[in-house]
Amino acid sequence: MKLNPLKNSFPIRLSNTAHILRSGDEYFDKLIYQIQNSKYEIQIQVYIFHDDDIGKRIIHELIIAANRGVLIFLLLDDYGSQELSFKAVSELQTAGVKIRKYAPFKKSFFMQMGLRLHHKIIVVDRKWATCGGINLADHYYFLENDKTWLDFAFEVEGDIVKDLLKVCERYWKNIPFMGDNISIGTNLEMPMKVLENNWFRSRLAISNYYKNQIRKAKTEIIIVAGYFLPGPGLKGALKRAARRGVKVKIILGGSSDIGLMQNAIRFFYSDLLKAGVELYEWEKSVLHAKLAMFDGKSVTIGSYNLISLSDYGSIECNLVAESPILYKNCSDILDGVINEACRAITSEEFERSQSIFIRLKNRLSYYVLSVGLKFIFMLQNPVSTIEEELVDKESLE
Repeated sequence: MKLNPLKNSFPIRLSNTAHILRSGDEYFDKLIYQIQNSKYEIQIQVYIFHDDDIGKRIIHELIIAANRGVLIFLLLDDYGSQELSFKAVSELQTAGVKIRKYAPFKKSFFMQMGLRLHHKIIVVDRKWATCGGINLADHYYFLENDKTWLDFAFEVEGDIVKDLLKVCERYWKNIPFMGDNISIGTNLEMPMKVLENNWFRSRLAISNYYKNQIRKAKTEIIIVAGYFLPGPGLKGALKRAARRGVKVKIILGGSSDIGLMQNAIRFFYSDLLKAGVELYEWEKSVLHAKLAMFDGKSVTIGSYNLISLSDYGSIECNLVAESPILYKNCSDILDGVINEACRAITSEEFERSQSIFIRLKNRLSYYVLSVGLKFIFMLQNPVSTIEEELVDKESLE
């Protein structure tokens, strides 16, 4: 067992079960089933919640659950969930759903972004939970022409749920005590751990996990990243791992929902390929996943992206599991993803495709995005992003 405790991190939990869910029907069918069968409490903390087709279905099921007496706590990021309509909010509140927004987004000359709540955590009846990168919107459920964004989440039960509850309660104060009659234990042993990033609270367990795992990797590193702008230290660690014989495989997106992102990501390709890193691009749709695997045992999934914004501008939550069986299942899933719609990037092909103009465009895209992310960080206000001061507001109005 090699999940080392880190500063401000949660303990290792041994009695758990975990499965990997893919965006689309696989994830949302499970989620709706759990809402429909909930008895006591539902906690949702998510960056994006839209009242599009899947959003309306979830809202409908939450209202039904609230009407039968289920306590529902819905914490949304104010910036990410701007498109959730007043009508949807009003319907939920009328049914008794408790709604709060995190870090009110100020649109003015003195704009303050605030620390963004980037969680994708859902806990039902304090015994079943999901944690990953999947938001509550049609992009992750169904888009025409099979363009659903590729993403993943852990579905978990067991002792690890206790720590996800603590994360939820940290950002929503005074959640009523549900009693000791709700059992969340399991007889199956799968070591798991909750990792958090919150720069203003000196919690950088996810960042440290990635750095430590890459530096000590001996056989294999697999990373799936929708947004991939590693700093020089992390990029260097990946190159050194490949050069010392570690099989390093990185799956990235062939397109992005963020302007300049794809060009900026390709700025790294040449160095990584020359070091022996295997690169693949998912071509079917937008890749939004945040997943990594190390040395045949360790798997992490969550909201953390390999960009500076996840280190310094967002509150992130990941789960990490130590299980050769889960690792093999995940590896098989990713092999299927590669066979389904990925293009292998070779060093020879990439260098042939890089004209002086394209190289310049990639370099400029990287620097523009890097400066932009630093500017967003400068808009952070440590005082206004302390949790206790932010979760007072009861309405999204």
